[in-house]
Amino acid sequence: MFEFKTRQRVITIGKVKVGGIPGENPTVLIGTIFYLGHKIVTDDKKGEFDKKKAEELINNQKRLSDLTGNPAMIDVVGNTEEAMRKYIDFVANVTDMPILVDSTSADVGLKGVKYAKEIGLSDRVIYNSLLPDFKQEELDGLREIG
Repeated sequence: MFEFKTRQRVITIGKVKVGGIPGENPTVLIGTIFYLGHKIVTDDKKGEFDKKKAEELINNQKRLSDLTGNPAMIDVVGNTEEAMRKYIDFVANVTDMPILVDSTSADVGLKGVKYAKEIGLSDRVIYNSLLPDFKQEELDGLREIG
């Protein structure tokens, strides 16, 4: 049995539980989509992509999740606010999996999370990560969005 100084918490994102004591919940499959250089993206600035192939990728991840018993999330990478909005809309309409909002730009990432909140996805969207060189404004923006 593992012993921790800090109480381990379980957090529910959409229908997926993460965290807790190791073994309490299964690991999570996370597939990244729309990343820079992803072959399905035709214009990363405008957020144009092959919708049929994107849906196939998402459905394949769902199939693997069902097959393994590991829940899944989608890591959505956007390079512009316009692209991020389109990607979030598409993924939210194709699946009920949690969405990780991801970008190399803190501004785009924050705008993505804010947009997700505006359209009612707060319960299934998380801000993917803070880079080591994050600025206080990024944390403040996340607090403001909630």
